[in-house]
Amino acid sequence: MKNQPFYLIILLLMSFTGFAQSPDSANFFFNRGLQEKAEKKFMMAYSDMKKAQPVKGNDIQYLTQVALVEMELRKYDLALINFQKVDSLKKDDPVALG
Repeated sequence: MKNQPFYLIILLLMSFTGFAQSPDSANFFFNRGLQEKAEKKFMMAYSDMKKAQPVKGNDIQYLTQVALVEMELRKYDLALINFQKVDSLKKDDPVALG
């Protein structure tokens, strides 16, 4: 019983670290994903780009690039959802319409 507040504090600290994604780390993961996409390492690119999603979720460039990687991975249903998001954010986007 004496250790209960200690465990509560540890638990709270651990939970906050899961939500500590900053724009800098999101940019790092997105740029690394772009580099891996250029090297045709699509699964690694997809994994890194998805780590940037909490911060870059409504960014047109992010959504477009993730959708293109999803197309390469044959995740067509997910790519369609992201292309539709791009279309709703920017009408007449040539990549989303293509």
